[in-house]
Formats: sequence, structure tokens, C-alpha cells
Amino acid sequence: MPSRRRFIQTNILGLGLAFAGRTALPAAFSPAAETIPPREENERDYWNDWPRYLTAKMNEARSRRLAELSAMQTETAVRARIEKIRSTVWRLIGGPFEKTPLKPQIIGTIDRGAYRIEKVIFESRPEVFVTANLYAPNRQRPPYPGIIHPLGHAENGKASYTYQYVSQTLARKGYMVLPFDPFGQGERLQYLDARSGKSLYGPTGEHDQAGRPMLLLGSHFAEYRVWDGIRALDYLLSRPEVDPERIGCMGQSGGGTMTMYLAPLEPRIKVAVESDGNSENVAGPSYAPPGAVDDAEQNLAGSLPEGLDRGDLLLAFAPKPLLILYSRTDSGLTYSPTYEEGT
Repeated sequence: MPSRRRFIQTNILGLGLAFAGRTALPAAFSPAAETIPPREENERDYWNDWPRYLTAKMNEARSRRLAELSAMQTETAVRARIEKIRSTVWRLIGGPFEKTPLKPQIIGTIDRGAYRIEKVIFESRPEVFVTANLYAPNRQRPPYPGIIHPLGHAENGKASYTYQYVSQTLARKGYMVLPFDPFGQGERLQYLDARSGKSLYGPTGEHDQAGRPMLLLGSHFAEYRVWDGIRALDYLLSRPEVDPERIGCMGQSGGGTMTMYLAPLEPRIKVAVESDGNSENVAGPSYAPPGAVDDAEQNLAGSLPEGLDRGDLLLAFAPKPLLILYSRTDSGLTYSPTYEEGT
């Protein structure tokens, strides 16, 4: 590592060359030919001060959290942590909104024989319209188990082939399934190119464009995403064909992350399936700055000083049944090398 003196000399030389209009270093000054003196044992490594500081802070937070987890030796202690997780997460993301009239509309139906698809619009908040498709069985008798289906980052939302396939399969088996478009996907694009009618940014970019100013205002995009899910469940339970004692939540990728939020925060959910959600802890054992940073709703800002990390969302669903599915890679290349270890 060059000394500070050598660093200053090198940069002064580079500055002089720039003013002289030179476009290349002289042959005598070649990085390959330069001999860099070895760093003394007690010499400060200024290049890595900041990342090392961040890593130390994250490791401290991780150690505190692991100590809290290790201290849980009784059912009472576990239940106390679950309540802490629920209340802290609600506080961090902003808390629940007031429940206002859903004003649901069914604007069309597609009959597929074994099941039908109802095109639904409801308002999660006044004039905040959520577009959804309700997959309803035709050949089984109600009441049906009900499933809310938050979606991953497919640009076409509920129209994605994969998500249609899952909902159709469950409807054929006698489940009533409600996939709904997230903000910035499907029929809920927010940042449109006026010429093409398509999103300027894509799903993750749409979430970040909304999330950045929310942070400046002291808000959190996760609050709005979670609220859409809770109101989707309200609509599902408004249907007389649904059994309120058999309610599930399932999601993949970004929908898996939303399942991680909804499962502990919504007590009416009885069983959950989280597939490839963001279960990688921010303060993981192999932390390297900037860590596991993702789109707006997936970063639980302020959680580490509270001793909470992403994995706590899964803990807070206990003792209800939870299935976790995960893979080593993602088609969008969004997972870090420590994703599997963190999960």
C-alpha cells in the first residue's frame, strides 16, 4: 500500500500532466515499474478505514442480536421476542393506516371450466386502487381455503406466466387465490414513459423511485406494500365462500419478502410459504459493505439498533406452519454470495 507521501506525490504529478494536456504517463513512470514500499506493521491503512468501520459496526449489531437470541430459553422469552418484533417492525415502517371502505368492483370474469378468474379492483386507501385477479374454484363446494398472493418483481405483475400457473393450479385444487399487482407493476405503473406507455424504470426501479423521497419524509415504502396485502386479505375475507380459519399467504422473490412481512404482522394468516424472499440477514457473518441492500421495501431501516434483522420476520410467525424455499441464484442476479449462508 503506498504511503501518504507517495500518494500525494503521485496525484500532484497526475494533476500536472492534466494541466499540461498530456494524455498518457511517461514511460519512466509506469505503475508496473514502480516499487511500492511495504506498509509498516503499525501504519494506518487509510484506504479501508471506512469499510472496516462499517463492518465493525455491523458485527457489533450482529453479536448483540445473537446474544439476545441465545438468551431465549423459555416459551415466555420466545413469545416476548415475537411481540417485540411485531411492535418494532410496525413502528419502523410507520404503523397501520386507518381501514377505509374497500369499494370493491368486479369488472369482468373469465370462465376456465374448473375455475374462474374474476377481475377485481379495490381501494387499499381512499383512491389508491389495487388491481387483482381472484381465482375461484368451480367444481368444489365452499367454504374454500383462501390464499393471498403478493407477487415478485415481474413487470407484468399478476399477468406473469409463473404466477398465473401457481394460482390456476391451486384454484383447481379447491383454493380461492388472490394475486394482486404491487405498486409499479402490472396495471399499477407509476412512472410511465408517455411515448411507449411502459415503465421508465422497471419494477425495482419504480420501488426505489417511490422509496427515496419517502425516506426523506420519514416514511417507508414497506408500509404501503404491507397495507396493500392486509387490505387484499380484507377483501378475500369479505367473500362468503372463504373459510376465515384456513387462510394462507404465499409469495416468491419480492413476494416472498412481502410474505415475510405479512405473516407476522397479520394474525389472520394461518400458514405461509416464503419462496426466495430476502431472508439474507443484513448483518450476516460475511458482511462486506454495503451489505445486503435491496429495493425500497426490502430494507428495514433502523432495525439493527433494535437488535432485529430480516430473519426475525420469519421467527415472528412461530409456531404457525412456515415453508421456506430458496435457491443459490436468481434470474435477476440480485442475491449476494452470502445469500445461502444468510438464509
